[in-house]
Amino acid sequence: MQLTYRGAHYNREPQPVDMVDSPIQGTYRGQAFSFSYPRHIPVPQPVHTLTYRGATYRTTETGQTMPAPRPVARPVTSPVTSLSQASAKRAMVSSNPRWQTSKAQFAEYEQTHQMHIRRRLQQRIEAAKARGDYKLLNLLQNEMQQAG
Repeated sequence: MQLTYRGAHYNREPQPVDMVDSPIQGTYRGQAFSFSYPRHIPVPQPVHTLTYRGATYRTTETGQTMPAPRPVARPVTSPVTSLSQASAKRAMVSSNPRWQTSKAQFAEYEQTHQMHIRRRLQQRIEAAKARGDYKLLNLLQNEMQQAG
């Protein structure tokens, strides 16, 4: 069939549709008629492995569900199997300069962390004062006393 849309000419070939007669029949203004509908063509459904509340199941191509096969249990192995491996790991970490942190550096990190916490708490106290939220202000002041 030759068609034109906004000056573009094209041919349209309608796809044949397989129609099935319905057992439902009726009468309209004295004329008998029957319904027909297109035959249903099944579309394969995607296959997924899903889990609901700990129960694993699988969907099939027909849309049905079935229990999923259980995975084979692997033996549990500890990351460190012997004392010699643990000591070797400790020696490797202590010999690496990237992993060496002195107690002074840890103390400095802790002090900086506490300073940031106090500064943020002070900002929250000032914001509570500006809003007039005295309940929150009391809570924040108690937190400031506990932080030291």
